[in-house]
Amino acid sequence: LSLRAGAVAAFADDRWKRERERLLRFAESVGISIDVAFQDLQEEQRQQIFSGEMSGKNSSARTSDGLSGLFERLESRKQQTAVREFLRQWRKIDQCKTCRGTRLSPDALVVRIGNLTTSDGKSQPASMGDVSALTVDELSHFLQETSTNIPTEWSAVGANIMSDIAERLSFLKSAGLGYLPLNREIASLSRGEAQRVAMTSIAGANLVNTLFVIDEPSAGLHPRDVVRVLSIVKSLRDRSNTVVVVEHETEFLTAADFVVDIGPAAGQQGGQLIYAGQPDGLADIETSATGRWLKKESTKSDSEAEFESVNRPNRRPASGWLRLRGATCNSVRDCSVDVLLGGLCVVTGVSGAGKSSLIENVLFPAVCQELGQTCSIDHAGKYETLLGIDQVRSVELIDDLPLAGSRRSNPATWLKVFDEIRRLFAETEDARNRNLTTSHFSFNTDSGGRCSKCEGTGRVEIDMQFLADVSMTCPDCNGSRYLPHILEVQWRARTIADVLAMTAAEAFSFFRGQSRIQKRLRSLKDVGLDYLTLGQPLATLSGGESQRLKLAASLATSSRTGSLLIMNEPTTGLHPLDVSRLLECFEGLISVGHSLVVIEHNLDVIRHADHIIDMGPEAGPGGGRIVATGSVADIAACPESITGRYLRKPASHD
Repeated sequence: LSLRAGAVAAFADDRWKRERERLLRFAESVGISIDVAFQDLQEEQRQQIFSGEMSGKNSSARTSDGLSGLFERLESRKQQTAVREFLRQWRKIDQCKTCRGTRLSPDALVVRIGNLTTSDGKSQPASMGDVSALTVDELSHFLQETSTNIPTEWSAVGANIMSDIAERLSFLKSAGLGYLPLNREIASLSRGEAQRVAMTSIAGANLVNTLFVIDEPSAGLHPRDVVRVLSIVKSLRDRSNTVVVVEHETEFLTAADFVVDIGPAAGQQGGQLIYAGQPDGLADIETSATGRWLKKESTKSDSEAEFESVNRPNRRPASGWLRLRGATCNSVRDCSVDVLLGGLCVVTGVSGAGKSSLIENVLFPAVCQELGQTCSIDHAGKYETLLGIDQVRSVELIDDLPLAGSRRSNPATWLKVFDEIRRLFAETEDARNRNLTTSHFSFNTDSGGRCSKCEGTGRVEIDMQFLADVSMTCPDCNGSRYLPHILEVQWRARTIADVLAMTAAEAFSFFRGQSRIQKRLRSLKDVGLDYLTLGQPLATLSGGESQRLKLAASLATSSRTGSLLIMNEPTTGLHPLDVSRLLECFEGLISVGHSLVVIEHNLDVIRHADHIIDMGPEAGPGGGRIVATGSVADIAACPESITGRYLRKPASHD
């Protein structure tokens, strides 16, 4: 193809028409024909298209044109969802050829200390790049050997440095992270690994008389790793610090010195102090949801608990299988696995065992590739074959990343229920008399009835120069988002601003008789988000709320069957009683023909699985393979499975 005919595939879509035209103008300005097949252009001309550089006298001049310039310009707009997806699709990250991944200049790499054995068995002094590539365990051993060879004149300074490093490394090892290389990117860690790294960095600070407030330290952690993090929290307390932890895990509740329970429900029905005191007194508080759950668990005998854990039969047979072969990514090496379709398939294993690498970085991109869907994963792994794809119509990754959208986006717009609400207001007699259409009730367009001062957000930002910006309610619309004449239109005696201020539960009752609206609002109730207001900005939602809102959107469009839904830790931030509600949502999705693959550590979710894929047995190099597959009983019977130990003895996490 020629440039005019669309040789640059990245800009073939109409949304990139302006960028395509700019590239064509640049080509013509430097004398490159846009009607000649790209392959027939001279090599120098093809390079000009990429680099955006002029030839001849101005060969050193670099413009913002050319493919490189266009991508650089788009980089400044990557906060926009479309641009971000475009860059993710058309760029790949390679290792720097200058520093070969060490991130350091040649001058910095000249300095060497100690002796390090290379892969070919030779011993040579180590540079900063060599040391950074070591794992925590390897670095500890290297420092022990190096400390004996420190010159006498440096020993006073060197001893202090060595002891400080050794103490921080010991925290990482105590958290079970001895296998991590020091130069591993945080973004590539699993949620549990990143959580433990953050905790060890706090513990390594050696602060005293400090108040630590920690939100969900058990998020993303296997039951075995929860005990390790709990020991770090206790070490903070024992150094004369005060530690306030927001948690649902039983281990943290029973280990606490003082418990504060807030409730009794969520949203506007919560916010009350239900209990404050010793942990053993919480189970006697009837108004406490946490207390009722603790009491229920404590009344079970060991035999009853073990029967519920292990002997629950598979609830439904597989309707089919996805057979992934030769998966390779991070610690996962040449792994083959069968994923159940038509049911709940749960992937288990300790934190860092390779669950996310296998499912999010290999299976999801593989299904996207086979179905021709756009993949949102930056670093996809490799695979040899994927069989059974004809049984899947679409795939969706429901993660806990912030929801993409403008600053005006909210649950109502995300669920596309606001379109129906605007239609109702536009059909009222008052709206017709004023010639108002559905677009007038939108706060996303300039031509609508949104407030021009805040541009439909309800709030304005005040630049405080050297201080942080201050957000305040818009003085023109008083936070309503709309112009006065729009707020004069009412439906059932409520304005559209009143509707946006309603919780999902209130709106569900208010829109009685409107089945299309109620169906979408019911999905919010089903995932436990009925306390959210319809107009709450998406940026204010937590990661767990974001993930459940995505799940609610899938429930609202459940008429499309045959989808593969992949979720990573959907129980994050959920109270144990909310987990049962989430499991009911899973049942609803499966009943209409969807397939669920869930990465999870929560034992209640694992016990409800139709098929389990247990990975490990350990984390990092000690994991990355399939330990056992099958029913709950099959996993519990596997002596090598760490998850199996907790399924066998749910009341004893030793």
